[in-house]
Amino acid sequence: LARVSPALRLTSEVEGAGERRAEVWRLRHGENGAKLRSRSLQGGQVKHFEGERGAERKVRKVFASGTVHYEGERGAELKVRSELANGEVHYYEGERGAERKVRTEMPDGSVAYYEGERGAEQKVRLVFPNGNVKYYEGEKGA
Repeated sequence: LARVSPALRLTSEVEGAGERRAEVWRLRHGENGAKLRSRSLQGGQVKHFEGERGAERKVRKVFASGTVHYEGERGAELKVRSELANGEVHYYEGERGAERKVRTEMPDGSVAYYEGERGAEQKVRLVFPNGNVKYYEGEKGA
């Protein structure tokens, strides 16, 4: 850090109470410092941030089961991708809070495509690595 800028320093502190207690890492220049990372002391999830102090935006959240990636400005972050420990990668589109799954890439190279609103997504097509395609019709769970 001193090679980048001798005025920069990394600090760690605990904020919040009870279930909301978190260890927060900040990159400081003088007294001000942008939040870089926040780790929940209760559940162990780690949130990563980018941006200047007061405008930090969440860019990813790491769980034991995988990582969720976000894009957008502070307060308007959208979930765009989740990478699971089993190798699946899910892609999302839509407004904040209504992001819906549109595609899943499987570890074997298959790709599933979905349509529908959040929570009611239906698989409509599955493309296998060999180029074969399976189509789905009907209501979810029927």
